[in-house]
Amino acid sequence: MTSGQKGETQNARRLDRTALLVGCFCVAFVVVLSVIDRGDRGTADDVVFDQYQRWLPRPYDPELPVRIIDIDRTSLERFGQWPWPRTYLAFMVSRLDEAGAVVIGFDMLFAEPDRTSPEFQQVPSDVIEGLGAAPLIERFERTIHDRAFASAMDRSNVVLGAMVSFEPTGKSFQGKSSFSIAGPDPASAIFTVQGIEMPLDVLSDSASGIGVIGFTGLGGTVVRSLPMILMHDEAKMPAFALEALRLAVEASGYLLKSTGASGEANITKMPEVVGVRVGPLEIPLSPDGSFRVRYAGHQAERIIPAWQVIMEGGPDAAWRSEVSGRIILVGSSAPGISQVVDTPIESAQLGVEVHAEVIEQILSGDFLARPYWAPGGERVLIVFFGMIVTLVMAQGYPVRGAAVTVMAISVAVLSSWYSFSAHGFLLGPVYPVLGSFVPFAILGAVNFARTDAEKRAIRAQFEHFLAPEVIAEIAKNPDKYLTPGGEERDLSILFCDVRGFSTITENMPPQKVIRFVNGFLTPISEAVIDHGGTIDKYIGDAVMAFWNAPRRVDEYRTQAVQTVFAIHRAIDKLNQGARATGFPEIDIGIGLNNGPCSVGAMGSERRLEYSCIGSSVNFASRLEGLTKQYGVWNCVGEGALEGVANVFAIQLDLVVVKGYIHPTPVWTLLSDAVEIDPDLVNLTGLLKEARAAFLGRRWDDAETMFNRLAGAQAPGFDPAHVAANYLARIAHHRNSPPPDDWVGAFVASEK
Repeated sequence: MTSGQKGETQNARRLDRTALLVGCFCVAFVVVLSVIDRGDRGTADDVVFDQYQRWLPRPYDPELPVRIIDIDRTSLERFGQWPWPRTYLAFMVSRLDEAGAVVIGFDMLFAEPDRTSPEFQQVPSDVIEGLGAAPLIERFERTIHDRAFASAMDRSNVVLGAMVSFEPTGKSFQGKSSFSIAGPDPASAIFTVQGIEMPLDVLSDSASGIGVIGFTGLGGTVVRSLPMILMHDEAKMPAFALEALRLAVEASGYLLKSTGASGEANITKMPEVVGVRVGPLEIPLSPDGSFRVRYAGHQAERIIPAWQVIMEGGPDAAWRSEVSGRIILVGSSAPGISQVVDTPIESAQLGVEVHAEVIEQILSGDFLARPYWAPGGERVLIVFFGMIVTLVMAQGYPVRGAAVTVMAISVAVLSSWYSFSAHGFLLGPVYPVLGSFVPFAILGAVNFARTDAEKRAIRAQFEHFLAPEVIAEIAKNPDKYLTPGGEERDLSILFCDVRGFSTITENMPPQKVIRFVNGFLTPISEAVIDHGGTIDKYIGDAVMAFWNAPRRVDEYRTQAVQTVFAIHRAIDKLNQGARATGFPEIDIGIGLNNGPCSVGAMGSERRLEYSCIGSSVNFASRLEGLTKQYGVWNCVGEGALEGVANVFAIQLDLVVVKGYIHPTPVWTLLSDAVEIDPDLVNLTGLLKEARAAFLGRRWDDAETMFNRLAGAQAPGFDPAHVAANYLARIAHHRNSPPPDDWVGAFVASEK
């Protein structure tokens, strides 16, 4: 293995086992939710399937042989309030049969005798005359109404409704059809009701079919499915729509197919419903015998007002052509007697329309099916997507984890939509989506909490060494600043050292040395931090700091220069207090330079330090050493003063420091006051003139001026050392004149 490969391996993200366990728990939790989400109120996926139906309802085909006779408000206004005498219904049956209706179904329960019948009361003649329907009166006047209705049904294919009850009624279902079973009997899986309300015996005996009406609440308040087969007292009962279809195809009974039959998969131990056959029609059903309805919604074309059928002389041609050869369902939209339900695409649809939708859907073959493998397939997707997200997040890649989560959610949703729109399959996207999102969200929260804890630890670790904004910069991206690496950046670098530290502490006990060191390092550090600097390190009694990293700032040179004066004032204040505490007074030397550096986390793989290196750093250290040579408390490189305003400085010399070959101007900072002391101004002017004479090789003039400089005094600056340096060099050059290319630089022999 090459060193590069080894480095890549060592730097690779490690799998966070705790995060992996948390992610696995999240996936398992979603799987459990998907298993238990099978309540009678509907599943979470049903809301999505409802939206699919709103986006893509079943196309309505007006040629489908289903129509509704609507006892609407206008019909009640013409023929009186409900309930009508059943002679009216008998007349309606006769007229529909004459018009060629294949099946007539009444979506209503006739459980009690007609109270308007002559055996209960005599209909007033003025009421009869007011009906304006002479043929109706001639045929059915003074006839027992229920018998008249039964007589009309004897001559037609009529389906009556039996109403389910959730309480025992003491009655049994008396159907007109039989059930054969292919496979084990799935009775235990079929929706069971506690009671049943049947039509009057006189009517039941004449009806060609009896089917269950009403809505049993499968899937909650929204009618998404209708039970096609129900159980009561061990008897199987067909739904109203299914019974109408049986009569339409002239079948005598039903063939119920269950799991375990030939060619049918059975993944459970208990037999469940697969489908039902009615004559030539194969109808897929859910395991409990229910039928998932795909709605086309309210369609005015399938509605015929009841008054048109009953009224003699009405628009016969129109309604007769609509009735001929079709299944006719009778219901009502009139307020007070209508039954309306919520469906996936409408908030209030007539109950009789739902039965019509079922028949239309079966005849068109446009089924919605939830395959037997759907629950298992969804759980496979939950685990697959969830574990991919978990593995990515456990390796510490939140952005990649978000991308994978978005892709997984997209795949789950688009696959579900395609299955619905192209094949009518109901594949739930909710739990595969949750299987991806929950691990991402939980692990993201865990990662956030962990990152927040790391940031707090970083702040606690560095709050005494870095400015608050610098700590915030590092905490924002610790990988950038606290892992190996760096960048090239222009910095201002400062070195501050205590003069004569070894001599001062020679006879101090260790504890006092520590107190002494902490006593002056604290104000120095505070000055650096308060002016936006980064403390690089403490080197015994010395401090190294820099500006413009890790946080970039525009005024970093100004901040660094301000720090130099702030340190000087802090040490002056410290010395004033030292006289009262018994600690010795100290003198410092500061070197400040500016230039390009490599800055970043440096060190070994086990121990890193945020630092900077480069020639500019070394030069700053050399400048600090030059303060002793020139007898000043600070030496500053020329680049450190670039763009800095409101500072008074003077060039001390042109110096070739140890380890370098090119001369560099060295300055010293004298004041940052708004008004400069006149003596200090005069002194710096004398130094400029003396240096000019020195560089012009006018040794006598230079010597005279430097002697004057040596005896001068000004606040914050002692020029004696500067003058002594130049006087020694003048004496040397008189004996050994410099070469022609001499530039007047001083070559420092010490650091």
